[in-house]
Amino acid sequence: MANSSVFATAGGVCQIANLSVRKCPFVSSLNCKFLKNYGASMIKLYADQCPFMRHYASSIKIPGNVEKQTSILNSKCPFLEQVKPSVKAASLEIQNDIIDLTSKEQPKAQFQYEDFFLEEIAKKKRDHSYRIFKKVNRLADNFPCANEYTDGAKKILIWCSNDYLGMSSHPSVQKAVIDAVEKYGAGAGGTRNISGNSIFHEELEKELASLHQKKAALLFTSCFVANDSTLYTLGKHLPGK
Repeated sequence: MANSSVFATAGGVCQIANLSVRKCPFVSSLNCKFLKNYGASMIKLYADQCPFMRHYASSIKIPGNVEKQTSILNSKCPFLEQVKPSVKAASLEIQNDIIDLTSKEQPKAQFQYEDFFLEEIAKKKRDHSYRIFKKVNRLADNFPCANEYTDGAKKILIWCSNDYLGMSSHPSVQKAVIDAVEKYGAGAGGTRNISGNSIFHEELEKELASLHQKKAALLFTSCFVANDSTLYTLGKHLPGK
């Protein structure tokens, strides 16, 4: 290091002196402006790795008040009376750089998620927008009749299902379903993008596309899922807000 180099810090000035014999080739190549702006950071990060800085740090004398405090501490602790202290107090410059936020910033109270959602559910119930699923079993041999079990079993008529024409109870449809289950098993076996896509999906989509005179069709489990998936995908990729 150059003789009597000076590093400006937030808490004051740390003067590096008495190193005229052992000049640091690295620091000597830096200009004064750089040292003024970044000298303090360099000392904190690399001082313990630099032989010149270690030599300088070992020559620093501990202030008298620190020695007095150490002596008092040793007198109270029988263990420390036999062990030579190996930790030195931080310099005044480093102490001034420490920011204590405990006196200004207290930890914020955690958000009560459970209470929040309970209140939101209560609001939905008060304005009668809370959805309650009906317990319904359709009767295949008596379309469009079904049994509803919300308040005990009772007969109802269903006109709002996806089975508008009652084709699920048609003998040909039922036989095709039974034959497919016996040959391929029940269920798709997974989602369509993970081993759940079959030739039956693709054949049905080709039939739907032909019926609606379109180039292709994509099958969803419900209108809600179709609208949600399509609108979300288009909205995410289209420009603008």
